[in-house]
Amino acid sequence: MYLVYLVFLSVALISTILAQPPPGFFPPPGFNRWQNPCRFRPRHPRCRGFRGPGNGGFGPGPGPEGPPPPVPIPVITTPDPLAGVPDGLRAFVPQLPKLSAEDKKSILNICATTGGCKAQSADTVAKRDSILQQEVERLKATKPNAQNELQQQFDMTHAVKQALLFDAELSNDVVAANDGTFQDDTMLTIAQAAAMLGTSASSRAKRYALFFEAAENTIKKWDISSPIQYLFDNKFADTEKATIKQGLQDIMKKTCLRFEEATALPGKPHIFYQKANGASYCGLSYVGVVDPQNVVYLNFGSPTGCKNMLGVAAHETMHALGVTHQQNRRDRDKFLTINWNNINPQNYDYFAIPDAAGGKTYTDYGVPYDYYSVMHYTFNTAAVDVTKATMTPKIKPDYFTKILGQREGISDRDAELLRKMYCMPDCVDKNVWCGYWALEDRCMTGDYVDFMIDNCQKSCDFCPGQANTIAKG
Repeated sequence: MYLVYLVFLSVALISTILAQPPPGFFPPPGFNRWQNPCRFRPRHPRCRGFRGPGNGGFGPGPGPEGPPPPVPIPVITTPDPLAGVPDGLRAFVPQLPKLSAEDKKSILNICATTGGCKAQSADTVAKRDSILQQEVERLKATKPNAQNELQQQFDMTHAVKQALLFDAELSNDVVAANDGTFQDDTMLTIAQAAAMLGTSASSRAKRYALFFEAAENTIKKWDISSPIQYLFDNKFADTEKATIKQGLQDIMKKTCLRFEEATALPGKPHIFYQKANGASYCGLSYVGVVDPQNVVYLNFGSPTGCKNMLGVAAHETMHALGVTHQQNRRDRDKFLTINWNNINPQNYDYFAIPDAAGGKTYTDYGVPYDYYSVMHYTFNTAAVDVTKATMTPKIKPDYFTKILGQREGISDRDAELLRKMYCMPDCVDKNVWCGYWALEDRCMTGDYVDFMIDNCQKSCDFCPGQANTIAKG
């Protein structure tokens, strides 16, 4: 699914933790103790015995481990998305897929045959240092405490990745790549990381694009009443700027979205395209609007040989618009076989379907899975053996394996998603699960058609002028 972020869970970060880790969780070397997933999920069955100040392990103020982190964690409560939903539709809310025993065995076998999965590689350390240095430089004028905040952000991002391993019962054997990113090319804000850490393993999550209609969603979409403004780092060559503009033009010609290069620093949220310095990645972005600017790092000179930067620019811009990776959709196992026996276990987050915000944050708006999506990763992403696939299409594998990860431009379904996110101002989905129900053919089936007409206009194409527009009967 495309991922889009985020609700802030009702969690409060604290500064003390048990002297001993809870069963099943092994903090990696240098792992700050306040990052322990059990601090955010004390009711998790594998966190029994966790102790901390106040309210089941949560509490304010400094403790023996030092002062609290530089940025307090936002607190918000979210309503149950299934409240008021007809019983017939409740049956069509799936449980989160889990790793099989065979898949776990494959992952642990890689660790056993490669010398272990706990040490951080030189490339991982260099990537984190490079991103941190560039972000500090970018923010130093407006955030004097930028380095401390970024360290907290990166630590919490790593905690999210470690929590995914914890939920898969792999965290005793695997330490996630601590490179400052999530899924290789996105950065999480502190609030986004807190929301993901605060989710229990039994919650129902769905990832594709941010469910902007949620009243409690404090991450807002872009205001498109005027063009979205952007600026360039002065290190880009004119030819590189032209390539980025072509990527934006690809989005504009297929959607209602408009972009405009600013002549001065805008006084509102905007996109800042910055050249990545000697990095090993092709692009990097936050997901959704980040105040005061969404930085998009692009690397036209990567030693790893980034290809077709027009598509990379479009991919990273779609992250900024609130969309994330296709292979992490909730329904991806219907379309892909994930080959865990060839995936670097420290990159587990590239393929995990995170338990984010209890299914209250993400939707696919009824847009089907798309092998052609510019948001899909390549067939051998995170491979131990790059000549072999880490994900194999279940439909026409010989053909679609070559398509995965295309960077020629956004696909028709990418454009359809953006149009549903931004181009239907008078048409809404009122429930985050509408997209899933639409793909399960629930829009005009059963005894709940009136509910779908009232609540799932976008996903079911009930908006004026769309194919399914009908009257309640």
